[in-house]
Amino acid sequence: MMRFIPTQEIAKVRVPTLIIQGKTDVTVPFASGVRLSKAKPDAQFYLNETMNHVLKDGDLNLLDTKKVNENPNLPLSTGLVSTIVKFIIKVETGAK
Repeated sequence: MMRFIPTQEIAKVRVPTLIIQGKTDVTVPFASGVRLSKAKPDAQFYLNETMNHVLKDGDLNLLDTKKVNENPNLPLSTGLVSTIVKFIIKVETGAK
């Protein structure tokens, strides 16, 4: 059993929030990211279709995931950094 319930905890957050979910994450499934976004409807929800749990592009094959996760030479998933930067700029400037 979890000590904290993520949906209850995120609902308490009172600062701008970016929820990042990878569609190929086998550790935290897509449905968990959706539940978080529903628990905090004012959060920005970013779904990356190819990103896994360690923020790299991958698929749902467990053997492939292990290889990807253990390869330090692979870059972060496409679009991740730009999404985070845009979110920070939006928060800092108050842009909508």
